[in-house]
Amino acid sequence: DGGGGGGDGDGAASALGQLSKFEYLDHTADIMLHAWGATLEEAFEQTALAMFNYMTDLAKVDVDDEHDGATIDVRGHDMQSLLYNFLHELLFVFGTEFLVCKQLTITALTVPTAAEAAAAA
Repeated sequence: DGGGGGGDGDGAASALGQLSKFEYLDHTADIMLHAWGATLEEAFEQTALAMFNYMTDLAKVDVDDEHDGATIDVRGHDMQSLLYNFLHELLFVFGTEFLVCKQLTITALTVPTAAEAAAAA
């Protein structure tokens, strides 16, 4: 059914606040999701929350108000590699520091230009 669910428009999704702009799609071999946002930053945030929600039911996760958060810095030669590296880094932090994100804010996002992407290729 798409794992943890929660972002598919049901009542649980709206109860999760920030978790309302993604859905899981049927796929035979892997996870497929659709995430969106009013800005590119919000779309990246929603994609990350969809990943975490798939791994664990975020409706059952409490926010630690004493945790100052985590800072990650990723780079990519184009938009796709930037998103991949972002999710890969979050997955690494999940596996090594047991960090689960229920709230996520991207404070800076710089998209590689076409010239930068061509130079990296």
